Amino acid sequence: MSLLLKKRSRNKPHGQMCTFLVKYVCADAEGIHELLKTKHWTLSIPNWIFRAVGQPVFVNNPISGLLILIALFLGDPWVALCGTICLISAIVTAFAVKQEYGQIESGVCTFHGLLIGLLLGVSVDREWYPLLILPLIILGSASGLIILIALFLGNPWVALCGTICLISAIVTAFAVKQEYGQIESGVCTFHGLLIGLLLGVSVDREWYPLLILPLIILGSASVYVANGVGNIYSVWNLPALTLPFCLVTFVFLGGLDSGSSHFPMKVAPDSVSNETAPDWGKVFLSIPISVGQVYAYGGLLTGCLIFVAICLASPILALHALIGAFISAFTAIGMSAPYTQVYSGLWGYSAVLTSEAVGGFFFRLTPHSHILAWLGAVLTTLVHATMSRCFMQLGLPVLTMPFVLTTSVLLAFTSKSPQFWRIPMGKISSPERHLSLDRDAEAGGDAEGEALEEKSLGKVETELKQSLMDLNEI
Repeated sequence: MSLLLKKRSRNKPHGQMCTFLVKYVCADAEGIHELLKTKHWTLSIPNWIFRAVGQPVFVNNPISGLLILIALFLGDPWVALCGTICLISAIVTAFAVKQEYGQIESGVCTFHGLLIGLLLGVSVDREWYPLLILPLIILGSASGLIILIALFLGNPWVALCGTICLISAIVTAFAVKQEYGQIESGVCTFHGLLIGLLLGVSVDREWYPLLILPLIILGSASVYVANGVGNIYSVWNLPALTLPFCLVTFVFLGGLDSGSSHFPMKVAPDSVSNETAPDWGKVFLSIPISVGQVYAYGGLLTGCLIFVAICLASPILALHALIGAFISAFTAIGMSAPYTQVYSGLWGYSAVLTSEAVGGFFFRLTPHSHILAWLGAVLTTLVHATMSRCFMQLGLPVLTMPFVLTTSVLLAFTSKSPQFWRIPMGKISSPERHLSLDRDAEAGGDAEGEALEEKSLGKVETELKQSLMDLNEI
């Protein structure tokens, strides 16, 4: 008996460590959420920001978000700052318009601000440009740890742009009273990060103070756009994905003159190459680089750190991110895509997102959904090839539109198939937790919801008939 007690006492520290990691570090880090409930609201601000940073890669983990943000600032501080400003603007806007707190907390309604801010920071040909702050704030409101580190490692300026835009989105989300849970998890704010990162990369000047202004403006605007687009997509029981980020960014970049003196855009490098055969070493290196390109970063170190951040939150998502990048790289080579674009990961980031979305995030992971993730990566690459030729004539990047279109079609087409089980929107968590969900129980809940919907429709139909009868009598 004494020996048994000794063994238990020896194993107890290991069990406590595992419990701590599961509760506070891995998956959704629910322990942090529960802890902050008892603290002053100001202590939740970093949680709102970091969760939103991870949302572009389907990660709802503040530790992972912080690492990604650090990686962005290390990669390009100016672009990261643009994204941060835009994100904060989006958060403030979300609170101002009283968005659901859960969506603000998770970053669902604010992450578009981050994306918009990043894009502005990348596109404008000036760094540390104060005038850029205004559009960042506007666009940011229309929309964890490893990812943040990776962003700062890759480009501190770009990471700073993304952070500014993200903060703008968070502030906006609170200002419009978005659901706290969505702010905390970054679901309604992560668009701000993406916007800020993209702006930081696109603008042809680094550490450009004037860029902060559009970062804040766009970060705030992303909250409104994310909420509106989300309501439209909810009619078909589909997620809006990164469509709000794409819309806000297209409007801003499309409205800028190529010769603008305030926000000069970077000229895309010539993709023509003299190589007659691909460098397979660079092709394989493009796999982690494609993961980093989700945040508009083309550095190998940044991509690797972001992959580590994803793996910390969900190994299943990390695996499918690699699968999407791998499939896309070889599909692009087969389509005779410019080798330089393949090496830089520009053909792979949308496929990374599609593979993650289908392979365990919106579908419960099964052999069927796993195969669908491979197919989705191929289809996304084909759509990217088509859209890139069309958008080239307009002088605009395709952004993540190939991912949005392909994933939306796959989710809509397979949602009623008995071989694929789509996770109910209210039950979406990490892929690992999806494996433990009871399908029969969820199906019962869905059936009840459908019954209520049919009952409501029947009531409306009855009222319409009665109104017609009254009109006939008149």
